[in-house]
Amino acid sequence: MTSAPLPDRGRQPLEDEAAARVGGLFERHGRMVYGVCRAMLRDVHEAEDAAQQVFLSAHKALLGGASVREPSGWLATIARNECRGRIAAGMRSPLPVADEDLDAIPSSIDEQARHVQAQELRDALAALPARQREAGVLRYLYGLRYGEVATALGLSRAATE
Repeated sequence: MTSAPLPDRGRQPLEDEAAARVGGLFERHGRMVYGVCRAMLRDVHEAEDAAQQVFLSAHKALLGGASVREPSGWLATIARNECRGRIAAGMRSPLPVADEDLDAIPSSIDEQARHVQAQELRDALAALPARQREAGVLRYLYGLRYGEVATALGLSRAATE
């Protein structure tokens, strides 16, 4: 008769400590991480998945003995790398074919007006330098605080404001 291997009791306190640290990191920096993922991926569900993966990666790194001096910058870097990986993976998959006839014809005047306003907003954002565009999107579209935007972009708070 075989028995299951006994759990390593020496590792359990380390896992509990890492889980507690990640929980605290999530409480303090979860919004910022989600904002970075949302800005880079532009999809709510994909951003949620990426943000979860960021904290799983952080947990794994802490279990491996990672030493973190600046948690917000560390998490922002993990988030950017996670999103870049997802974007690169998405570029390798084929795009879905859209029904051009249905997408090209607005169903109402209100929808057409919203389409024009959205295009004007996209044009205005495209005219901004990349850093200003990223800061504006994170601040005004995703509601991040100036400190969170500064951390996400690797800038000082004064430069962000």
